[in-house]
Order: sequence, then C-alpha cells, then structure tokens
Amino acid sequence: MAELLTTRQVQELLHVDRTTIYRLVASGQLSAIRVGKQWRFTRAVIESLLQHSPAPATVTATVTALTDSDDAPSFAAHVSSVGIQQLQDLFAELLGVMLVVTDMQGHPLTEPSNACSYYRTLMQDGGLGRLCDETWPRLAAALPLRPEFVRSQFGPLCARAFIRVDNTLEGMLVAGCVAPDTWPPADETLALAAKKVGIEREQIVSTSEAVYHLSSADRERVLNIIQCIADIISQMIADRWALVRRLREIGSLSPDGLGRL
Repeated sequence: MAELLTTRQVQELLHVDRTTIYRLVASGQLSAIRVGKQWRFTRAVIESLLQHSPAPATVTATVTALTDSDDAPSFAAHVSSVGIQQLQDLFAELLGVMLVVTDMQGHPLTEPSNACSYYRTLMQDGGLGRLCDETWPRLAAALPLRPEFVRSQFGPLCARAFIRVDNTLEGMLVAGCVAPDTWPPADETLALAAKKVGIEREQIVSTSEAVYHLSSADRERVLNIIQCIADIISQMIADRWALVRRLREIGSLSPDGLGRL
C-alpha cells in the first residue's frame, strides 16, 4: 500500500506554506486523497516533485513578521527598497533575456529589464498587460516547482522561479522574450495578438523577430540561474526585514523617538 503523507509533512518536504498546497490541490496540479476532513498525499508523488525541484533558499533571518505583523512592510515594499531592480537589470543583460519580479498574482513589482522590441511594441497602451495577466498567474499555480519554459499568450517563451520568504511563496522572478523553436508565429497568430492588444498588425509583424534566440544549452542555463537569482532576492528581503526589526527593537529602548523606525 502506498505511504500517505499529511499536509504538514508535505509542507516540510516542499518548503511551501499550507495555502500553497491547498491551491495546488484545488487547481488539480497536486493529487491528494480525502481522508475524513484531512488531505493525504502519496509519498511517491511528492518525492517525484522533489527530484525536479530546486532546494529552497537558506533563510537565516526570522521573517515571520512579514506575514504575521499588521505593520510589517509588504513583499512589494521590500522589493522596491532593497536594490532588486539593479540586480535584475544586471542579470537580464548577462543572460540575454527579459527579467521582471512579480507577486503571486502575476502583477509586476519591478520594471522589466532588457525587454525586447517585440515586448515593448505589445506594451503600447497597456496591451501586453492584458496578455501577461493571462500568462503569469498560471505560472504561479503550475507544477513542477522548478523553473521551466512555457509558451506565453503573446508567443515567446517565459519561465518563473519562486521567491520564498520564511518558506512562503511570495513572488516570482519571470524570464521572458525567448523565442521558441518555431518562430516567428504565423501571420494569423500575429494578427490575432495585435487585435487582442489593440494595435496595428504591421506594428507587431515588424518587431516579431526582435526576440531573444537561445540555444537549448543556454535555455537550460537560464533556468538554473534564475532560481539562484530568486534565492538571492529571498535572502536580501530576509536580511532587510531582520535589520528593520532589530532597529525597531533598539528604537523601543531609546528615549529620542527611534521607536518610530
């Protein structure tokens, strides 16, 4: 008989929070068995995921307050305050792809780095936002947990690496603007994309070649490195919150009002 695991055991093995597990079950991405009022998971299924998933970032600082404290800075606030944009800009140029940090709903929290002309054309009047709204949230719910390239709604490939804070999935580092093996798309596909975002067909056709063509080896390299970058971002946020919390503790003991930090 197959060994069954509890939700808590799966949390500890996958290093994700309970809500993430329930979301994966509800979306059909993770198989589970209902035993009374509890979910049970087959060990073989979980071990299969672990074989294809990166090890979680080692978070040395305690950052529970990020989710438990009412006055704790949000994940989005941390992203905008710890130099993540500069880190993202650097690695996007080195890898030759577009990079952007989003929350778990796929909403961008940084400015896209190294965006290709095709992307910028589709961005006119917020058109690409409507397409990314359809693609990026699906990345958050998809398995496996390790990054892998999938075709986006607007043609090129994209991949995501999760950003974890205190073993909770808080956001994603999305790599995009990568041409699939067959590119550019058929004229009919380009025309449909142009219509969907409200621009002229000629505009999208003229920039359709302006995406990043990577070899299979380079694609695999990008997948490995974006998870490393996501782990670095996780550590940066953890370190910052540990510092903020420490300053608050010091301020609470000071008579000169530093407690307002």
